[in-house]
Amino acid sequence: MGTTSGDIRHFAANEIEKIDIFHGLTPEKVQEILECGAIRDIKAGEVLLSPRIANNHWYVVLSGEFSVHIESLDTPSIRTLPRGSSMGEISVIDAMRPSAFVRALGPCQVVALDRDKIWTLVESINGLSVNLLRMLAQWLRSNTDRIAQARQEVIQLHNEVRVDGLTGVFNRRWLNEALDQFLENEARGEGGPLTLIMLDVDHFKKYNDSQGHHGGDCALITLARTLSKHVRPQDYVARYGGEEFTVLLPQTSLEGARIVAERLLRMIREAVVQQSDGTPLPSITASMGMAQSGEEHTRTREGLIQAADAQLYQAKSSGRNRVCG
Repeated sequence: MGTTSGDIRHFAANEIEKIDIFHGLTPEKVQEILECGAIRDIKAGEVLLSPRIANNHWYVVLSGEFSVHIESLDTPSIRTLPRGSSMGEISVIDAMRPSAFVRALGPCQVVALDRDKIWTLVESINGLSVNLLRMLAQWLRSNTDRIAQARQEVIQLHNEVRVDGLTGVFNRRWLNEALDQFLENEARGEGGPLTLIMLDVDHFKKYNDSQGHHGGDCALITLARTLSKHVRPQDYVARYGGEEFTVLLPQTSLEGARIVAERLLRMIREAVVQQSDGTPLPSITASMGMAQSGEEHTRTREGLIQAADAQLYQAKSSGRNRVCG
C-alpha cells in the first residue's frame, strides 16, 4: 500500500471540473487538497468502508471502481463509485461509522485524507466547504428519493399479495386478516356488528363448460366489478376462492345487509358479461348467504364464515338467485 502524496496530474484538466468535490476550485487549490492525502493501493475485493469499523478518512478515487452495499456485502450493489468519486466524507463529518459497505471491484487507487487534515482544508478553502455542503444535500436528496421509491415498492408489494390477480378485488389472505381485525375490535367494544355475505355464481361449472375457461373468467371479472361498483363506500369485496366471493358490511345489521344484498343480486342479473373484444356472453346470477357477528358461534372468523356459508347453502337449496340469512 503506497504512501506517496496525491497529485493533480492523476486527473486530466477536463476531469477536474466534473469531480463534485473539486467543482469551481483552481488547479492550485486542488493540488493543495491532494497533497494533504496519501495515495493508497486497494486490492480487488478489499473493503474500504464498513459499518462495523470506524472511519477517519475521506477518500477520492484516482483509478478503478467501488461497489456500495447496504446491510451486507452479500446484498446487491446499490451503486458504483467510479474514478473521481468521493467517499467516507459523511462518517468523517458526523463521527459515526459508515452507513454502507464499500468494496473495490478491481485494483484501485485512492487518495486518503485523515479527519484533522480535512477540517483544516475546509477552514482554509471556502470552495471546499461549499462543495461538501452541496454533496451532502445531493446525498440526502438521493437517499430521500430512494426511501420514497422503496416505500412505494413496499406498498405495491403489500397490495399485490392481498389483491386477487384475476378480478382486482381483495383476496382470501386479506379477508382473513380483515375479519380477524374487525372481530377483535368488536370484542374490545370498538365496533360492530359486522355482517358477512358469502356468495357464488349459480351453475358456474356449466357456465365454464359451455363458455370455456376464458368465458368463465370474464364472468368472474364482471361479477367482481359489479360488486365493487354497487357496494357502499364503507363496504369491502373479496374473492374467497373459485367462483365464491364475500362482501364485508361493517356496522350493519342483518336487516340493513339484506337491503344491500338484494340490490347486489339485481345488479348482478342486469350486468352485461362480455369478452375483451366486446363479444357478448350469457348473463349470470348468484346466490347469497349472510351471517352477523356477535353471536356466540360467530365471534371468530371461522365461526362467522361457517355461519354465512350455511346460509349460502340454504339459498342454493331453495332455488338459487336469492339471499338467505
